[in-house]
Amino acid sequence: MIDARIVDEYGVEMAFRKMTPEDWNALYKKHKQDKKVKTIESSPNVSSTPPSKFRQFFSYTMRDYLSKISNLQYVTVNLLIAPVLALFLSFFIKYFDWMEGVEQYTYLKNENIPQYIFIAVIVSIFLGLTISAEEINKDKKILAREKFINLSRQSYLLSKVTILFGISAVQTLLFVLIGNSILEIK
Repeated sequence: MIDARIVDEYGVEMAFRKMTPEDWNALYKKHKQDKKVKTIESSPNVSSTPPSKFRQFFSYTMRDYLSKISNLQYVTVNLLIAPVLALFLSFFIKYFDWMEGVEQYTYLKNENIPQYIFIAVIVSIFLGLTISAEEINKDKKILAREKFINLSRQSYLLSKVTILFGISAVQTLLFVLIGNSILEIK
């Protein structure tokens, strides 16, 4: 529209514009509305106070819990990784003894039990670290946003530790139940 050209009687555009830049400038100045901004000298009164640390902890915990259970992929992976690791580990650790031509398993003669216990501790640490590393990266933006409204950092961290401890406890329980039942550890 600004660069619209004059058209002659044959419909051919000419080299001249319909309106010159000076005409556009005059039209702009004529219709320009000056917005007056009123300066305020004092800061606004804050009418709300942050909730208590316990209330923040409860809110953070519920938000994180609902976020996790709504993510089906997260729940599936975190519930299946421990049993799968327990199946693989106990399958390779289980030692069968040949007695009188018959393959028998006895817990007493399994020389791999100390290795199983050591690897079980390593797996538990690994499971806890993997879910916590994911949490740290996921919540960077949320933490930056909530920093401006002066919410309690301790409540946030405590809620994260509580949720992650619960997830790690469930994973470790599944690992121990499956691994110990296959290896017949009482």
